[in-house]
Amino acid sequence: MKTLPLTYTANGYLHKQIKREEDIAIYVTIEPLSNRIIGYEVFRIVKQIAKTVFRQLLEDKEMTPGNSLWGFNAFSPSTLKQAIVRFEQLKSATIK
Repeated sequence: MKTLPLTYTANGYLHKQIKREEDIAIYVTIEPLSNRIIGYEVFRIVKQIAKTVFRQLLEDKEMTPGNSLWGFNAFSPSTLKQAIVRFEQLKSATIK
């Protein structure tokens, strides 16, 4: 299975993984021109099973959650402290 990269660019921002345990991760979001931290993303990693779409085989891979999962299995806290709290909540599956 192709794992989620340690760093990736999306929507004009750089995302760097700072913590991961099993299928839960924290990424810091950085504005690349100023190198300023914008916030954090904490989420349960989505696993896509291999499938064929329009005759093209898509491999098994890990992905970030889609927009519909934000607020349930994905969060965008402003501080590292808040990110760690959300991370621990996802680990214990106690988010309400």
